[in-house]
Amino acid sequence: MIIIKIISALLTVGLFMWIIVLRRRTKQLWKGKMLGEHAAAFKQAQHLMPSDEAEKRWKEIEDHTVSQNPSDWKLAIINADALVDDILKRAGYAGKGLGERLKQIEPSDLDHLPDLWEAHKLRNRIAHEAEALNRRDVDRAMYQYRAVLKELKFL
Repeated sequence: MIIIKIISALLTVGLFMWIIVLRRRTKQLWKGKMLGEHAAAFKQAQHLMPSDEAEKRWKEIEDHTVSQNPSDWKLAIINADALVDDILKRAGYAGKGLGERLKQIEPSDLDHLPDLWEAHKLRNRIAHEAEALNRRDVDRAMYQYRAVLKELKFL
């Protein structure tokens, strides 16, 4: 009787562990499928906006950041946000603006998603609340946009 209980307990633990392994493997496979779909979407966006066009737009954006005029800095951040928005729109993300498109991206699909959210929030404060900028804010936002564009292979 005790042997049957021990065997039953071992089988239960073994089956439970097997279920956990299968569940993790299923999540990995699903995540891989989703990453493949997003990679295909970004590849399509590269086709619709060649990297040289993105690089040209980015160069114009960076030219605004070297100015001493805070209005140029604001324009740089707004244009950087618009460039990323254009890329995501071309990749097939739906929504009225970048914020709605960002909500559709899983954190595992874009390593710099938190940075992009932070830069986009700064852009919104500039556009809607007349946010005063300092050089540090501009440099940080530009670094964040640049990192996203590099991750997406547009720079």
